[in-house]
Amino acid sequence: MSIKLKIIKRRLKNQSGQVAIIVGVMLAALVGMIAYVVDTGNIYESRRSFQTAADAAALAGAQELPDAGAAQQAAFDYARLHEIEPEGVTVSIESTFVANDTIQVTVQDLDKGLFFGGIFGKNSTRVGADATAIIGSPSFLNNIVPFGILEQDWVPGNEYTLKWGPQEDGHNHGNFGALALGGTGGNNYRKNIREGYSGKLSVGAVIDTEPGNMMGPTVQGTNDRISDYHDYTFNSFDELTDEVDGKYVLRDSSDSQFVVCPLIDRVPFGRKEVTIMGFVPFIITGISGSEVYGTFIDRALIVTSGSIAPLDEHGIVVIRLQN
Repeated sequence: MSIKLKIIKRRLKNQSGQVAIIVGVMLAALVGMIAYVVDTGNIYESRRSFQTAADAAALAGAQELPDAGAAQQAAFDYARLHEIEPEGVTVSIESTFVANDTIQVTVQDLDKGLFFGGIFGKNSTRVGADATAIIGSPSFLNNIVPFGILEQDWVPGNEYTLKWGPQEDGHNHGNFGALALGGTGGNNYRKNIREGYSGKLSVGAVIDTEPGNMMGPTVQGTNDRISDYHDYTFNSFDELTDEVDGKYVLRDSSDSQFVVCPLIDRVPFGRKEVTIMGFVPFIITGISGSEVYGTFIDRALIVTSGSIAPLDEHGIVVIRLQN
């Protein structure tokens, strides 16, 4: 064997130990990477699940505000529905615009097990999520129908007159609940019934009444509106809502039988200005002659966008998750 061949064999033999060390280091790094990916993915999925639970609990609790006790209980109940026990839930009631109008919910697992973390001396970690919801009034609304109604004690599930006909005592002074939104006349009034007023209206805004019974535009606009959805049939209140925890929840907010009416301060003589005191949600459930009837759905509507104002005693309540 030549001297050169002997030297090459000696060098290869010396390097074989080095290769084993390099392979071992690479295997350890690979195992570490796998452990990191698996545990990180597991933690991420848990956090996403916790965030869903926190959001649901906060929204449920906000519906009970400003009753702090009822809000806290609702938040705990909804967290439990997501398999999170009370010891993993923290609920606090705060004040943003008015007293007790905000709820913050934290859900967490203080000892979330790791699959491979033990390799690096860490068997568990803390995982959780926070959610904050606020209750208030909408700063403005659009798609309002031109039926002005007066304040009364609204009862969810009860039917009320949205647009009335001639009264025997004549107390309506030539006004029958019709409003002039964005213009006057029968065509504008009919369009606003059918499509909803496209402009923005807010509490405190001053608008005009549309005097006269307006029977033709009322019937035409209402019939056009309630036929403008997928099955082209007039649905009952029960068909359009679900009763959840004593509250009526609209199945499809895009259904055209769902309307929001302005709450006005008075019924004047003839075409006069009135002030919007709030907004009230109904499902149109009947029309007879020039009268339109609607069933009150609830004061609480959950929304996730749009500006919010301090909670007002009238009309719609907005419940929104805070960023």
